[in-house]
Amino acid sequence: MPKVSDYIQAEPVVTPEGGWLFVAELQPDGSYITKKIAPADLGAVGPPGPQGLPGADGFIGSNGPPGEPGETGPPGATGATGATGATGAPGTNGTNGTNGTNGTNGTNGTNGVDSADSLNSKEYIFNPRADSTSQTQAALGMLFTTVGTLATVAPTSAGLLHGISIATNGVNNNAAYFSSAGTKDTFFGWRHKMYFAGRLDQTADTRCWIGLTTTTSALWMASDNPASVHIGFRCSSSAGDAGIWKAVISDGATQTVATTGVAVSTTVTQNFRIEWDIATTSIRFYINNTLVATISSNLPATATDLQWTAGVTELIITTVSKLTMNMLRVVFNGTSAS
Repeated sequence: MPKVSDYIQAEPVVTPEGGWLFVAELQPDGSYITKKIAPADLGAVGPPGPQGLPGADGFIGSNGPPGEPGETGPPGATGATGATGATGAPGTNGTNGTNGTNGTNGTNGTNGVDSADSLNSKEYIFNPRADSTSQTQAALGMLFTTVGTLATVAPTSAGLLHGISIATNGVNNNAAYFSSAGTKDTFFGWRHKMYFAGRLDQTADTRCWIGLTTTTSALWMASDNPASVHIGFRCSSSAGDAGIWKAVISDGATQTVATTGVAVSTTVTQNFRIEWDIATTSIRFYINNTLVATISSNLPATATDLQWTAGVTELIITTVSKLTMNMLRVVFNGTSAS
């Protein structure tokens, strides 16, 4: 310690045993007074003073060396399945197997049975000729009548065959038709087919019937739902047929109408076919050799005799309606009830 105050040095002979204890005493003015004290003169140690305030944190020391590696932890959970890999190349074909043994021969079929109705079958065919209407009528080979204006029709490249046409006379509700003249020798109720090829010239303000009926041709042409037994194709503007052929059946009390979905062609011949076999309990309608309707309700009673008719009725004055007939074929089997 530097000397901070003056004092008189004692002689060595008076120096106490163990030497002196020097104490620097702080003065109010900031100076110190040095005192020397013989250790033997010191009093007992006083009680500890109060603990001083904590000192400020020292500087953070440098990082210690890395510790030893810890123990290995348990295995983690299994990860999700990865995406499916690409398909491998096809393998080579295996060797062919051995041939199987031959099958046994089938049994011979039984001979067909002759139809019991074949002895009573009838068929009428109408093939028109273009040279005159009288010859086309004679070619029918059965009673045949017409009402209306007749004309021959020459074939065209557009698909119209030889034929004869029947036309109304420009009077409201006037009818024109081909008919079997009221002769009801088609013994309907066993097996029957009617074929008709023809063309309806227009659909506006016109009613057309092609088929078979128990009533007269004039009464059938006069109504969309005549009070008769009838089977046929109809297209009538007054019935809302909108230029689509309808398949129609009536048992004399209730009429059933089914749409064929086939539009009337005013430029090309259309082929119509009606088929009925009592064993099928239904009547089938074809247009251009395609089945377009099958009706199983309100069928005519068996052994009902009908006449064939094909014609038109004009529904507005001065609107002439015309139907061309290119072919008619009637085939019926059975025994007449009349």
